[in-house]
Amino acid sequence: MSRIIAGQWKGHPLPVFHRGPVRPTSSRTRTVLFDTLPELANFQVLDLFSGSGSLGFEALSRGALHLTSVDKRSGYLRQQIEWIRKHDAQDQFESFALEAEKYLTRFEQEFDLILLDPPYDLVLDNNFWERLVRHLNGNGWLVYECGERTNFEMKEDLCVTLYKSKKMGDSVLHFYRRGEA
Repeated sequence: MSRIIAGQWKGHPLPVFHRGPVRPTSSRTRTVLFDTLPELANFQVLDLFSGSGSLGFEALSRGALHLTSVDKRSGYLRQQIEWIRKHDAQDQFESFALEAEKYLTRFEQEFDLILLDPPYDLVLDNNFWERLVRHLNGNGWLVYECGERTNFEMKEDLCVTLYKSKKMGDSVLHFYRRGEA
């Protein structure tokens, strides 16, 4: 069973999904991801393709102010809402049962941190990346988890800088920063 790694909910079990294509990020990968980022106090966080919610819940546990969770599967979001209620954090959480691209088109909010963990076989086109980067605030972080075989290169004109890439088993974490990297 996967658990929160650090922060106020350290050791608390994460939601478990017994069916569907969800691929929760491993504990080791989550550790490296959050150890690479600065302190998350007062961060506004967007978790796209949120699935089990493990990345967003870890961010909240580590001090993020608010989490916006987006996944097209409403059943996943129902389990996330149940988990949030058990942890009395409803005022720090909102969810949207939408395709990621629809969310990015309909809403204009900027975030300090965007967590992006789509299905490894999903191809994200240049329009997606342009819409996504518009949701980062002036010093925001973008973390993209993808398969090691994913053919990906961020366009140079998107005003984000690669901070670090880290291979984790069959996954790669790409850390981008808007502003000073």
